[in-house]
Amino acid sequence: MKLLLGIIKKFFRSYKTPISTMDIRSILIVDLNHIGDMLMSSPVYRALSENIPTVRIHALIYPSAKMALDDNPYIESIHELHEGVLLMQIRTLFKLRKQNYDLVFQLNTSLRTNFLMWIIGKRFRLGYDYANRGCFNNIHVPIACRTTQSQYRVDECIELLEKAFGWRITNRSMIFNIRDEHIEKVNMLLKSYEVSSDDLLIGIQTNCHPVWKERRWDRDKFASLSDSLIERYRAKIIFTGSTADREYVQPIIDSIRNRQSAVNLVGETTLTELGALLRRINVFITINTGPMQIAISQNTPTIALMGVTPHQITFPMNNPIFQHISGSEFIKDELGRFHAQTEGSMNKIEVVQVIEKVRFLLEK
Repeated sequence: MKLLLGIIKKFFRSYKTPISTMDIRSILIVDLNHIGDMLMSSPVYRALSENIPTVRIHALIYPSAKMALDDNPYIESIHELHEGVLLMQIRTLFKLRKQNYDLVFQLNTSLRTNFLMWIIGKRFRLGYDYANRGCFNNIHVPIACRTTQSQYRVDECIELLEKAFGWRITNRSMIFNIRDEHIEKVNMLLKSYEVSSDDLLIGIQTNCHPVWKERRWDRDKFASLSDSLIERYRAKIIFTGSTADREYVQPIIDSIRNRQSAVNLVGETTLTELGALLRRINVFITINTGPMQIAISQNTPTIALMGVTPHQITFPMNNPIFQHISGSEFIKDELGRFHAQTEGSMNKIEVVQVIEKVRFLLEK
């Protein structure tokens, strides 16, 4: 495959980096990903806008992730690519081709996405190039392995710009803006559950998409943790999640002895309202899922329970308000990819470890 892709690569003129941005007036970012990943790539939009002040920035995303970018002030227009509907995808791609973007680029090493970019982009096509998987691009930034395998994802996205354009980008904070009406709605919602401004709030996100069920922590442990935190800190435990999580979360709440201090907000908020809620929460305990990235974007003190996913890729390691507990130990191989050194699982994480992290964040 690498040899074949290398042959295709030779058919396209290749531009040397760093590339001048003098004549770049319009950019399309092809970011076909999930909500958490979209938030980790969100600093890219600010970096482009600050370094090319007159540029128009568009994004091509999956509809399911649109809310992650809706309030991003650096995006002029969002285009949606419907998953699995080939005819609609082709129509969208050729419609975008008529926009004549000066630059189209992707933030991962997906060969499929790279081919879609070739259909859209006439002038500059930029992306990481691993094993010639960026063969349809004409601006290549070499990478030793596939994306999301070797470093914190936010840094990986930003470094693509730094290497392509010769920039130095220091602001790498994620973008997820919350409007006043979201804050007001959350305040009213909490009031309806008799939660006051004086209450200590500990948020818990227990569930994720069924595809990633290995990321889940034992429900009995969540119930035991909740009771311990209620008894130790007189906290109110705020359970978060989408409507689809209700059936999964309810048995946890039913198992809590001090159930009167558990507030079930599962399915009660939109993503942006969840962001407003996380601003009110004192500590957020979560498994590896989209709300974890929303919490990070709002600077909410967060404890991430990590199992098979390397925390070095999805979780910031340089801020004490963000703490993690991992069920595995990870080391890098010769290509820089993280691999589990020990066989791990979420079940290795104990309640007492989480309580100690909560103590650190609340009592420091």
